[in-house]
Amino acid sequence: MNAWTLARLIPLAMVAMISACSSGTQPIAGAPQPEETPMVPVTYIVGTDVQPGLYRGDAGQDWFDLCYWTRLRDLSGQPDSILVTCAPIGQFYFEVAETDYAVETTCELEFLPALPQPLAEFPQTIQPGTYLVGIEIQAGTYQGRAGQDVDQSCYWARRRGLSGWVDAIIDNENSMGQFNVQVAPSDAALETWCELTRTGP
Repeated sequence: MNAWTLARLIPLAMVAMISACSSGTQPIAGAPQPEETPMVPVTYIVGTDVQPGLYRGDAGQDWFDLCYWTRLRDLSGQPDSILVTCAPIGQFYFEVAETDYAVETTCELEFLPALPQPLAEFPQTIQPGTYLVGIEIQAGTYQGRAGQDVDQSCYWARRRGLSGWVDAIIDNENSMGQFNVQVAPSDAALETWCELTRTGP
């Protein structure tokens, strides 16, 4: 196994321990239709096949449904060509920059020319996934419950942006037992790998 393949598999192998940000390969809406078998990565050139901006996808809730996306600085095949890679769960978002050379993905993706309109009524309980604060969920305190061992923990992250970069994380943790997360109105998004319920401001 070469370093490039290993680098792509790391998120899938570590999702139980850290954030690794539809089963089968589906093309980005509006991109050329590749002839691919399920779960074979598809590469899109930024500015040619896809445009910079915000993308939304839906990964499964099951290990066998997870997919991944990778932002690339070039197509050299070297590990340092990877800008950021993520194997998400549930619904997710990520931004493609104008300076990115390509996007590689096994996820079904939809380009969002603008942020969605805020929901008329925010849910009190959310399932695993990433949610836009002020648009899909309210700011406030969310409570969850995980197991007592690390392999039964719940990863969550408050995000200031959707680039996928580590510095976009405001706060995160692999929580065990009962835990609380306080989401600020200024947060861009909340990522969770387990069910959370809003309990207060």
